[in-house]
Amino acid sequence: MKQHLANQQDEIRRFAESKNLIIDSWVTEVVSGKTKERDRKLGTLLRKMKHGDTIIVTEISRLSRTLTDVMTIMGKCLKKGINLYTTKEGYTFDDSINSKVLCFAFGLIAEIDRNLI
Repeated sequence: MKQHLANQQDEIRRFAESKNLIIDSWVTEVVSGKTKERDRKLGTLLRKMKHGDTIIVTEISRLSRTLTDVMTIMGKCLKKGINLYTTKEGYTFDDSINSKVLCFAFGLIAEIDRNLI
C-alpha cells in the first residue's frame, strides 16, 4: 500500500512540476473511494478550499467510485472555483468552457445511469 501511495505522489509531483504548480500540502486518503466524500478527508478538504486552489489526483476514480459522487465533487469544485487535475486521464476542470462541457457530459452520463437503474 505504501509503495502504491509513493508512486501516486511521485506522479503528482512530476505533474505539478510540469505545470509549474507548487504543492502546499498532501492529503492521503486510505479509505475506499466507495465511501461518501463527506465521510472522508476529501470532504473536509473541499470545505476548507478557496477560489483558485487546486486539487491534483492521479485518476478521477480517486475521488469516488460512483459517477454521481464524482459529479457532485466536480460541481463543488466548479462552484467554489477550485481547479481539479487528473494526471493519468489528463482532465482539467477549471472555470473554462471546456471544463463545463466535460462536467455536463459526465452529468448526463450519471443521469442516464440513474434512470437505467
